Amino acid sequence: MSNLKRVTAVVFVLLGGAMTFSYWSFKQFDNTLSDLEEALTGNILLASPSLKKKPIAPIASTSLEVSFSPEIPIAPIASTSLEVSFNFPQKGAKLYIGCTYQISWQSSATIHSLGTALVDAGTKELVGPIASGLAKEYTIEKDLQNLKWNVGVVVPGAYYITVSKINGAEAEFRSEVFDIHKAPAGFDANKSNTICRNLSE
Repeated sequence: MSNLKRVTAVVFVLLGGAMTFSYWSFKQFDNTLSDLEEALTGNILLASPSLKKKPIAPIASTSLEVSFSPEIPIAPIASTSLEVSFNFPQKGAKLYIGCTYQISWQSSATIHSLGTALVDAGTKELVGPIASGLAKEYTIEKDLQNLKWNVGVVVPGAYYITVSKINGAEAEFRSEVFDIHKAPAGFDANKSNTICRNLSE
């Protein structure tokens, strides 16, 4: 009986020791894990400032003031600032095919270039420069302020001269309606002939 008590006592001692050791071991393991966790957390916190990206400061917006001083082109004289009236041809004037006439005008400013065309007064159609003998554009000499026109081979009838450009600017001027006639038989444009004389002279 005493042996049974001894065995029982030894078993309890061993179980108690084993349980105590197990508790101590678990406690040590838990402490070790806690220490490891704290160490890792501390290292991460220490390292985090270096791992964080520094925010990129926005580029300060500066207002740039750019000033240009381009060359100011000299604009052509606007047609609205010009007044043009034809001295020749005038209303009812009689011109003849093959004759050379001096077209003249009065204007409120000096004319350097003139865009012209011959227009059929009945149909309102433009007559081309080859047929009419009137160029699309003329360079006008400052001192003359007129142009010479050799009347081309056109159908006899009523016509007028229109001006579409003056000094490069759009314009709307026209002469009075005049008549173009076929030259009489035997007419020689190379010789002086009264029918080729400007009626305004």
